[in-house]
Amino acid sequence: MGDEVKQIVVNGNMIGLVGLDGVIGELKAADPRDDAARADFLLRRVKNRNYVPDSVAAAYRAALLEEYKVAVGELAERSDKGPLEVKVLGAGCINCQTLYKRTMETAAQMNLATDIEYITDFKTIATYGIMNPPALVIRGKVVVAGRVPSREEIKKLLEAVV
Repeated sequence: MGDEVKQIVVNGNMIGLVGLDGVIGELKAADPRDDAARADFLLRRVKNRNYVPDSVAAAYRAALLEEYKVAVGELAERSDKGPLEVKVLGAGCINCQTLYKRTMETAAQMNLATDIEYITDFKTIATYGIMNPPALVIRGKVVVAGRVPSREEIKKLLEAVV
């Protein structure tokens, strides 16, 4: 089990958990059919590498079970998707910084719960097929590339997915 961090939503908060993918893999191999046994296994194994307050253990159990069910295809999607995941891909130039700033300001004006990440790593940018930054990625899909959209366009793009 590696040190990768996977984020899940627990009680409306995005929580990073170390080794969750490995724990899910272990459970897939064991494949118990009882949801209570699945949830107990997930919580117990996640607690080995992460702090889980007792006061929210039940919420973690539910979130972990849901994450497992999505991973094995029993659920199409999570009930609480958490913040809207947005990425700005760019090399750090003025256009890339402008896109990042406009996106943050627009999301704030719309009162959207967003997780906006500014990615400057060229290898990561290339995985999106981007050769000419900046680019805007919403929920994993490149929606704009090679230019800086207006605030109004950014607003329309964000509204289209919420």
